[in-house]
Amino acid sequence: MTMTDFSDACRTELWRDFDESTAYPKLRPLLAHYTTLPVLEKIVMNNEMWFSHPLLMNDSEEMRWGLEQGQRLFLSNENIMAACGSDARRAKLIEDFNSRYIQYTHMEAASTYVACFCRHDDANERDGILSMWRGYGGNGSGVALIFDTQYINAREDTPFVLAPIVYLSQAERTAHITAQVNSLAEIIRAHNPPDDQVYLASGWFMERLKLFSLFTKHNGFSEEREWRLAYMGDRDKDGLFHDMIGYFITDRGAQPKLKLKIGPHPGFKDPELTLEKLAHSVLLGPSLAGRLNQLAIERMLMLANKPKLRMAVRVSGIPYRA
Repeated sequence: MTMTDFSDACRTELWRDFDESTAYPKLRPLLAHYTTLPVLEKIVMNNEMWFSHPLLMNDSEEMRWGLEQGQRLFLSNENIMAACGSDARRAKLIEDFNSRYIQYTHMEAASTYVACFCRHDDANERDGILSMWRGYGGNGSGVALIFDTQYINAREDTPFVLAPIVYLSQAERTAHITAQVNSLAEIIRAHNPPDDQVYLASGWFMERLKLFSLFTKHNGFSEEREWRLAYMGDRDKDGLFHDMIGYFITDRGAQPKLKLKIGPHPGFKDPELTLEKLAHSVLLGPSLAGRLNQLAIERMLMLANKPKLRMAVRVSGIPYRA
């Protein structure tokens, strides 16, 4: 058995639950970004989308909970420790995992940013989703900027991951992590890697845990049908997007932000990328049904040099007035 064989076995087992057909690039749905009018103005005027740090998202159990549970369940799992076969190998596995965990949580996680979207069904839910208007779209007086992911052409080495959220209860998430650790124990037992290769198991588990923590959420949020575009700073080996990492001052202090410029860039594969190329339409909230509102927003888009997007403005027909 070679080092590659053991590494491939670990990776295959830990990603066995991941269905590629449900995520980009296999699946390319319409994605709606519900937001307020001032934010829309900033997006179209600056050709810029702001990404937030996951520790500041609305589910307090998101990234931090997943990482902490993963650490606890990995280090306390009797099966994986028994599979190592000796105290020396167990110590090596634990040391490597702890090193990777500290490296990510203390340093690399700080350069992780996400932008959130709702999968949009233009055929059956053309007017958007009322709960999304209430929660994110200015209580009906905001907008949904709808993107068509068929026009996203990513580099193979992109530091961005675009995928849907998997909604699970806390118990289900705990059970899922436990099952993955147990599966990894079986791989270690079956392959019996040399002492200098056992670290590969903790490396692949840490990689899977990062994505599991970012792309799972409490099932109470399931109606949001969320997709996330996540920037993984540890994957941006050439630092192509480092100069876009900035900040935003709020009433609660300063927040880190990734201010992603949408246009031709060495980090993007498409040399003709524009916001208008990605945008499918601008859906105005149901509280903006007045013709003057629509005319003013169309004028905003003209001033932003977005004539095609101006032609794609429409108003949600949900009979809701805040």
